[in-house]
Formats: sequence, C-alpha cells, structure tokens
Amino acid sequence: MTLTQVTIVPFYTCLFVLYYLVLSRRVILLRRKYRVPLSNGTVEYLSYIELEREKAGLISYEPKISSRNLDEPKFLELQRTIRTHANFSEYIPITLLLLFFIEINRYLSPQIIHITCLFSLLARLIHAELAFAHGMAVNTWRIIGISITYATLLFAALVNGYNFWVT
Repeated sequence: MTLTQVTIVPFYTCLFVLYYLVLSRRVILLRRKYRVPLSNGTVEYLSYIELEREKAGLISYEPKISSRNLDEPKFLELQRTIRTHANFSEYIPITLLLLFFIEINRYLSPQIIHITCLFSLLARLIHAELAFAHGMAVNTWRIIGISITYATLLFAALVNGYNFWVT
C-alpha cells in the first residue's frame, strides 16, 4: 500500500483540524473578552517593560496569584474553554496516529476505520459541545464523551498491539 492510498484517516484528520481551530478561536475570543493574555486568569503577568527589566537583572519578579475572584462566571467559562481545547489536544493526536497505523497496515476494513473515526469525532463533539455547555464538572454528557474517547483509543491501541504480536 502506498501513502496515496491512505485516505480515510487523513480525511478525518482534516475534520478534526477544523474543529480544533473552532476550539482555539473560542479560547482566543474569551481571552480578549476578559483581558487574560496568558494562563486562565489566575496569575497576573509582567508587562513588557517589567519583563525586559527582569531579564536585565534590574528587578526580580515572582508571578502572584491574582486578586480577581476566580469563581466569577467569566473566569470559570474561560477555564472550561481552555480545558476543552486542551483535552482535545491531549487525546486526538494519539488516536489519529493509532488509526493511521491501522489504515496503512490494513489491519481493519475501511468501514471499521470509518466507524472508529466517526465515534472519535462524535465523542469529542459530545465532550466539548454538550458536556461543557452545562458548566458542571461531572455530568452525563461528559461521561459519555470521555467513555467513547477511551473506548476508541483503547480499541485502536489493542488492534495495533495485537497485530504487532501476531506478525
């Protein structure tokens, strides 16, 4: 099989990238809205001038915990949005890599690869759009989303592991 014949996982990778950009844009817009250039609003950062002075050894600065009320809905919204983005970044690359190995080595039929990619995409949409929209740390949608994510990741790992030991 040549790389030009591998079309399923690259197609889904494009869909995941588009969704990743949507999640990234949400973080950027909230950072602008709440004027939080770095982190999640819990640390106050140096201005550019203070940073240059610290680099030159003229001042010593330790980031301090913000005096902001971090339980305010705006900071909770920002923190949830950042975590949704980060959670996507933590699980999707390894899942897609494992699925790519499955496709390139023809360990499974194209239909099974499509179904697995769709389940992974569905899991991320459930996790990001439904679970965090409710604003609770634990809810049914979040459990469903992460369960499907774990199942697809485990499935892809087992298929690759099995085929490694068999061949």
